[in-house]
Amino acid sequence: MKHETMKNKDITGMRFGKLIALEFAYITANGYHKWLCKCDCGNTKFISKRSLLRRSTQSCGCFQGKNKALKNEVQRRVPIDAAPFHIFVDANGNPIEENVEKYKLSIWKKLERRKRWKNQKKSQLTKLSM
Repeated sequence: MKHETMKNKDITGMRFGKLIALEFAYITANGYHKWLCKCDCGNTKFISKRSLLRRSTQSCGCFQGKNKALKNEVQRRVPIDAAPFHIFVDANGNPIEENVEKYKLSIWKKLERRKRWKNQKKSQLTKLSM
């Protein structure tokens, strides 16, 4: 009896992240086996078996959009008065005013450095254009 490897195995009905492999579709010119997959959101997409087995593709793209939105939400600039909570309170939950002031000062210093750097770049560009 021949040992069945994943290369030869039928993956119909198997789940890969949010995708379920429905049926084999075709072989590309490069030799990749494309499968018709259905995502949990309802979309269908042709995905290579290799991508499915390596877990490099786990959705039709809808999951990537949700992750991107979440990442952008986390990376939004934090207002100066809304710094990370743990630097404002001690172990008992009492506010530490000096940490708040230090944080505000560090933010202002960063902003000032950024302004100086931009001004230096502008002056260098104007010197080059003369």
